[in-house]
Amino acid sequence: MAQIVVDDSRAPLIRASFPESLTLDDYEVLFERYAEISRQHARLAWLIDFTRCNPVTMPAAIRQGAAKIFERHRAILTRVSVCESRIVQQPLARGILTAFDWLTPNKWPCGNFSSGSEAEEFCRQYMAREGLRFPAAPPAARAAAR
Repeated sequence: MAQIVVDDSRAPLIRASFPESLTLDDYEVLFERYAEISRQHARLAWLIDFTRCNPVTMPAAIRQGAAKIFERHRAILTRVSVCESRIVQQPLARGILTAFDWLTPNKWPCGNFSSGSEAEEFCRQYMAREGLRFPAAPPAARAAAR
C-alpha cells in the first residue's frame, strides 16, 4: 500500500501527498511526522494534496479514527499552524470539506482548491501576513510548470 508522502524540503511550507487509500496506521505515522516537523519550526503552512484521494469517500471508520488521531496532536499543530490549503479536484468534496472547516472550532484558516497553484497562493498570502518567506519551488517543479 502506498504511503502519504510528506515533503518538508520547502519548510515552512509542508506538502503532504495522499495516496488513493489509507489505513489508520498511515494516519498515525502521518501525524507523528507532523508533530516531529512542528517541533522543529515555529510556524508552518500545510499544503495537503488530495489529487489521488477523495477524503469524503474514505470509510467512516477511517475518518473517525483520523479525527481521534488529529485530536491527540491538536495542541502542537495549533501552536505552529499558519494555514492549511488542500488540493481537492472533486467539486462536491471541496464543498463538503469547506462546510466541515466552518464547523471545526479553534483551528487555523483552511481553504480547498482545485489546483496546486491556487492552494499555494492561499498559503503564500497567509505566510506573508505572518512575515514568513514563501519558498521557491524546486527547479524540477518550475521546469514542469513551463
